[in-house]
Amino acid sequence: MKKLGFALLGALLVIVLFTLTGFGTSTMDAYTNEKDSGQTLTVLADKASMHSLVVSIFTEPQGYYFLQTSGIPEKGRSTKGGGGLHLKRSDGKARTLTIQPDSSLRDENGVTWRLQSHSESSMTVAKNRAACLDKLGKNCPY
Repeated sequence: MKKLGFALLGALLVIVLFTLTGFGTSTMDAYTNEKDSGQTLTVLADKASMHSLVVSIFTEPQGYYFLQTSGIPEKGRSTKGGGGLHLKRSDGKARTLTIQPDSSLRDENGVTWRLQSHSESSMTVAKNRAACLDKLGKNCPY
């Protein structure tokens, strides 16, 4: 009976912890290329949730990214892990940016991408995407 009480107390503690830490929310980080401020990188990712914790045991957490350079805008999936931010386009082309101690990113050419803003949403990335598709249809950038 005592073990059951500890198990229930532990479960309650986990639920309270997730409630207080933004369970089921998402973040958006915007970076600017240090050498060319016209180049921007936006990364959307879910914060910790019970589902993402279970999934992250087997895979790295995923999100979306949008890269605006002088050429055609690029978008794809992003994952964080191993000290890097991994970007992968739908055509399979991939790149990795190294996460620096000051939260900036460094690309494969040694260029630094400075963190310009960090924001949070009360919805997951999937819910934000669904709302975007509902409002903008095929013009939604996701």
